[in-house]
Amino acid sequence: MTKKLLLLLFLIGATIQSQTFVKGTMSPVMNDFEWVILYQLKGAKQLYVANVEINNGEFKVDFPENSPNGMYRLVYDMNNGGYVDVLYSNENIELKFDPSFPSGTLKFLTSEENKLFANYFSLII
Repeated sequence: MTKKLLLLLFLIGATIQSQTFVKGTMSPVMNDFEWVILYQLKGAKQLYVANVEINNGEFKVDFPENSPNGMYRLVYDMNNGGYVDVLYSNENIELKFDPSFPSGTLKFLTSEENKLFANYFSLII
């Protein structure tokens, strides 16, 4: 019984301290895009956070431990300014979009605050 309780406490602690991420799917797959760069938006500045490769239109970027809450930008097309903005507050974010028209096709699969943000943004445009 004690072993089971210790295992349960360990698993709870591991999930609380687990790495958060933003995971995306680009559809249709365009082989022009090789990388996604994650920036934190601070006023008019973009602060580099991380970058990952895009494989078959999919990517997953881990937020560094203790990343501050706020607005982040995923840049996938440096030449033409292709990016997607997300709100981060210590929760995983999953999204999908068409890279040729991200503002009109962006859909959040997880993250209620991003779903609300996207809905609000679509109403004011």
